[in-house]
Amino acid sequence: MEAPLPTALLDAIGSVVRGRIYTNYSSCSGYALVIADFFETFPDEVRLMWPGPWSIPKVLFFSVRYCTLAIIVIQGFEGFRTPYTVLACRKLFTISGMTCTAVIFGSEGILFFRVYAFSGRSKKMLIYLLCQFIMVQATLLGLILKFLINVQFVRYPFAEMQFCRPVQGENSLIGTAFAILLGNIAVIMVIMGYLAHQKHRGLKSELLNVFYRDGISYFICLSVMTSVNVFVNFAAAKDFQFLFLEMEIALHGILSTRMILHLRRVEYSRVSRSFSSHELQGLDGRAHVVHPV
Repeated sequence: MEAPLPTALLDAIGSVVRGRIYTNYSSCSGYALVIADFFETFPDEVRLMWPGPWSIPKVLFFSVRYCTLAIIVIQGFEGFRTPYTVLACRKLFTISGMTCTAVIFGSEGILFFRVYAFSGRSKKMLIYLLCQFIMVQATLLGLILKFLINVQFVRYPFAEMQFCRPVQGENSLIGTAFAILLGNIAVIMVIMGYLAHQKHRGLKSELLNVFYRDGISYFICLSVMTSVNVFVNFAAAKDFQFLFLEMEIALHGILSTRMILHLRRVEYSRVSRSFSSHELQGLDGRAHVVHPV
């Protein structure tokens, strides 16, 4: 007759399994949002993004949009029961982590480009934004790489625990990365508010309304979610470290790409109403000739 497992070990196993189950529920909710958003906005993508020359915002749009979809595939192999070895789990986890990082960097790039366009393509603002973007993203990349290098995996002998889950990692590194990301978003929104007051006060246009509405929505949604992730990484049990990570990545991808689609939709509808070719200033700061369909 086999001896029963110690109570402490059973509690630890139960905590690990619960953490994985709740994290999978949260992650699947984020995946559902991404898939629903993709099918809802795909007609706009074809109509508004596929035509025309390539530009920085267009590259960022497609990079963020399809990297976000790629994460769903990668997490499908990593987040649920798998027969993978520790080495295979580490490789999958690293690929997943770097793909999530790419989505964050791309969505931040879209946000910074919006501010640059909102400033009237000021060279001084461009220099400042480039400096802030490089410093913040380099710091985030350093924290994430350090976390990925030091993370440890183990294969459990229990069927319910056969998934790629790190058993040891520095939660504070991810928590610090989220805190920096939160501060970065707050600074950008302060700059947007300043520009709105100094350059666009009293002006009324549908394009400006979209700028304001999308900017506020982006700030509120991601500030709340990032604050939750900061709390989880510093205060919650380590088994729940990644509880809302995928949800935040999903929101980054959805909100940032929708900001571009909304601006393009406003430009397109304005030109369509004029029944003639009209030269418009695009999000990328270059002139586009848009023809009504």
